[in-house]
Amino acid sequence: MSQPPPGYYPPQQQPAGYYPPPAPGYYQPQPPPGYYPPQQQPAGYYPPPAPGYYQPQPPPGYYPPQQPVDPEAPKIKRTTFLEANTVKGSALQGKAKAKVEAILTDEDGQGLPNQLIHFYVAGGGQELGSARTNDQGKATFDTGSHISDPQLMATAALSGYVAEFKGSRTYYSSEAKGSFNVSI
Repeated sequence: MSQPPPGYYPPQQQPAGYYPPPAPGYYQPQPPPGYYPPQQQPAGYYPPPAPGYYQPQPPPGYYPPQQPVDPEAPKIKRTTFLEANTVKGSALQGKAKAKVEAILTDEDGQGLPNQLIHFYVAGGGQELGSARTNDQGKATFDTGSHISDPQLMATAALSGYVAEFKGSRTYYSSEAKGSFNVSI
């Protein structure tokens, strides 16, 4: 075997990941227009779960923290009863009027004062008006001569009216149907 000439060194092994510099005149290919390399996600980013992944459920008996309870709020709502009566109505010269009424009581039969009752035409749902209950739980609304629509007059005369209590923080809602005894 022959000796290498003096000053000759054999080629060295390049470390892993080493790439030689490009040859002169070589241009790095450019990505297509509109391509953006993947970005680093911000801290706290979690990718959406894979299809079929189910969120783990809390252990049995675990209840998440609740909103603070209002000490003034009633613990249990109370049932209400609303009674609407047959009332007299009249239709003169194309105008109708009536005095509609309803009585709101609790489960003990006591009248509930200062509660708002709404009155509607039963067939069409148009509101006639509203009134607050007195000390005995009775609400009365006088339509005056405000009903001038002949179609509404006919609907009210045939289908009657609905009295509705929409409820409160203390009481459940209730409604009742009343009728008109119309005189001409």
